[in-house]
Amino acid sequence: MLAHGTMSAALPYLWPIAWVVVAVAIGIVIDRFALARFARGHIASTHRWIAIGIDALRAGIVFWCAIAGIHAAMVTSSLDRNVEHILDNVLLVLGFGSITWVAARFAGNVVHDQTSGFGGRVLSASLLATIAQTAIVCVGVLVILQSLGVAIGALLTALGVGGLAVALALQPTLANLFAGVQLVASKSLRPGDFINVSGFEGYVEDVTWRTTSLRDLTNNIVIVPNQTIANAAFVNFRLGGRAVAIDLPFTMKAGSDPDALERAALDAAKSALAALGVTIPPAPIPLVRFDQVTDGSIQAHLIVRVPESVDAERVRNETVKRLYRALGPTS
Repeated sequence: MLAHGTMSAALPYLWPIAWVVVAVAIGIVIDRFALARFARGHIASTHRWIAIGIDALRAGIVFWCAIAGIHAAMVTSSLDRNVEHILDNVLLVLGFGSITWVAARFAGNVVHDQTSGFGGRVLSASLLATIAQTAIVCVGVLVILQSLGVAIGALLTALGVGGLAVALALQPTLANLFAGVQLVASKSLRPGDFINVSGFEGYVEDVTWRTTSLRDLTNNIVIVPNQTIANAAFVNFRLGGRAVAIDLPFTMKAGSDPDALERAALDAAKSALAALGVTIPPAPIPLVRFDQVTDGSIQAHLIVRVPESVDAERVRNETVKRLYRALGPTS
């Protein structure tokens, strides 16, 4: 009799707990078996957007089932109306918040996938993903506030007035943000480009909402503010093509045979490229251009083109050594 009375007293509390446990178990089953199997299926493997959508759903499905279980537990239990109203609002915020988070996750992954499909050279994945996710989060917050009965119009007006003060306080940050947007929108700077800006040289790794990451030739990461790049004159070696030209000025003394020294300079450049295993671009081949005659000597330039900007320094180094050995005794 005592055990039966204890069970009867505990029954009103067991049903709500059972609802939550069953709902979470259903969510785990859907996540681990249904969605996981579908993610490994043929449709998801051939349609990237479906695979990204499944990945985003898996991040929220167990949480949504838990919210549904808590709501069912509330319906089947005798709660005070005020407590029930508070819990309803909490579940509403959690539900819309989780949907917003899943949607932002989906948008960010879609942006990363689409930009990587072009080798990451169309726009900056991180910057665009941040913008897309921020926009979705802002919309989600407004929906949550509207659902809670908050006057959105008055709130937006207050935020507009307060936003002026915030914008002034965050002026450097906002300047970097808009500078980054300007750089990627104009396509003057893209991930994978090799640039030289303010004495720093390297490959563009990524453009974020505040900084641009460069990987230099020693494999170090250089962080440069977006505004610095936008306000400075910088060289993008990839905009005009991947090949770059090296200009090596030299002087031929009076009495030297220009034709013989021209052949020697060209042979030095070609042998340097061959020794380093650098492919000579189809055109133009290494060439010598005579500039002017000064005090009986001839000013000349040896111009060597290399297919990749990363090869420029080692080709310059090797060519200068060979050019000196070829022309040193007579120049």
